[in-house]
Amino acid sequence: MYIIIAIISYSLGLLTYFLIDKLNNGDEKEPQKVRRRGIYNKSFNATEGISKSSVDCQYELEEIERTKNKSKVKVLSLKPGGSKYLESQWMKKFKDIINETWIDSSEIDWIEDDLAEKRNQKIDELLNGRDKV
Repeated sequence: MYIIIAIISYSLGLLTYFLIDKLNNGDEKEPQKVRRRGIYNKSFNATEGISKSSVDCQYELEEIERTKNKSKVKVLSLKPGGSKYLESQWMKKFKDIINETWIDSSEIDWIEDDLAEKRNQKIDELLNGRDKV
């Protein structure tokens, strides 16, 4: 009998602890840093059996860390040049080559202006211009 009461008490204590912890820390999230995104083009030599071919891949990257000249990147998406390289085994290989590696920052075409930001700016200009008339 004492064992059952002890188990129930212990369970209620744990449940209370997790509920209080969830209520206190549930909505606290660290704001995410806005990281730079960019486009990176790279050519590879792909060997399949005895045939060897050149493959151009285009990556969409997100910068994780940076130094003065280098950027550590995460692959967001990639597009290999050639339909036979769209298979999952090739896609994984191409992603693993670049994902979480350091690349010379000058080789990446950084996306500086966000199209959504430009669109919102134009909408604001139109709406503010309409109010003045």
